[in-house]
Amino acid sequence: ISLAQMEAGRRQMEQLRSRIQIMEDMEQALLATRTESLNRFANLTPVLIIVAAVLAFIITIISFLRVNGDFEKREKMQQQLVDKDAEITNRIELIQGIADKIAGGNYGIRVDDAGKDLLGNLAYSLNRMAASLQGAFENLQQKEWLQTGIASLNEKMIGEKDLSTLASNVIDFIASYTKTGIGAFYYTGAGSNLQFAAGVALDTQSIPQQVTIGEGLAGQAAKSGKPQLFENLTDEAVSVSIAGGKLKPTSVLAVPVYYERILKAVIEIHSVQEISPVVQEFVKNAAYNIGLAIHSARDHQRLQALLEETQAQ
Repeated sequence: ISLAQMEAGRRQMEQLRSRIQIMEDMEQALLATRTESLNRFANLTPVLIIVAAVLAFIITIISFLRVNGDFEKREKMQQQLVDKDAEITNRIELIQGIADKIAGGNYGIRVDDAGKDLLGNLAYSLNRMAASLQGAFENLQQKEWLQTGIASLNEKMIGEKDLSTLASNVIDFIASYTKTGIGAFYYTGAGSNLQFAAGVALDTQSIPQQVTIGEGLAGQAAKSGKPQLFENLTDEAVSVSIAGGKLKPTSVLAVPVYYERILKAVIEIHSVQEISPVVQEFVKNAAYNIGLAIHSARDHQRLQALLEETQAQ
């Protein structure tokens, strides 16, 4: 090996060492960079773990609160459903009880339910049905009461030929049947007068025996030809005889009695209370039959007088 070759080998070795050193430096730099990055990540790991743990705790708390809230809501809703079911059951039982009472004839009872739901509508319909049945039943009772009263009054008048007895029977029955308890009966007399014929529970000393048509309560009814109702009377001259003294009536109904458009009598009923419409209707309806009875009695009297006159001749 020559010197030149050895020199060339030495240079090559130096170049190789230089390159190897460069490679070592690069590796060292790369190692330092990676080590620094690894250390940085290692330092961040506890922080990330803590943050993750905090987030996990927060998520756990939120999840617990939501689950607990949902449970409380479900429990509350369940309780509301139980309460609503109990309320509906009570309302149904109440409506059923009212319906049973209505079916039993108690038409005056009502369901006190102002709800806006279907049960409230059902209660409203049931109340309307009860009111309708009550009105129909009351009308039926009133018609039956009127018919019974007219029939009973006719029995009192049939065959009675004495005008005084007829007047007494009529006014006694009307005062008793209408539960007014007070009344007066006037026949048409001579001229434009009404003749007092009979009375019930009246102070006879304060009753005029004759009344001019157009004057007084009976006279006004006779003049107008229509029933006259006087209410809230405070200065009424008529007084009622009672055990403890005298009592002033507050309502008076005066009804003229006609037969074939001829005035036959006037009936007065007096009451310390309001005279109901059904009582007014009864007296008005009875007036025609009373007029017929009076006409028959007077015809009988005239025939009896003619018969006596004929026999006297």
